[in-house]
Amino acid sequence: MNENLGAVLAGLAGPLVAVVATWILVARTHRRNPAGVHSVMVTAFAVKMAFFAAYAVVMVKGFGLDVGVFGISFAVFFIGLYAIEAVLFARLFRTPVQRAQ
Repeated sequence: MNENLGAVLAGLAGPLVAVVATWILVARTHRRNPAGVHSVMVTAFAVKMAFFAAYAVVMVKGFGLDVGVFGISFAVFFIGLYAIEAVLFARLFRTPVQRAQ
């Protein structure tokens, strides 16, 4: 049971870190320079591709987690967290930009 719990939590940790980091960067950029959001999101996408590839290898090979449990957990949390992030981004981008004075 503990092995499965570790694999499930590892499947949660990577997507959660990526979503939170992306949210912080995009929200900060949107406040300061709305025109720069696109470049931040493209850069974040490239960084996350490398991060997730390395993360999956480290979790499975390095920590020896069960591939099936980790993979399913990762996929479920990835899809769920990114769906939540999409809704939050839609809300953020609908709000008028307030310029700092």
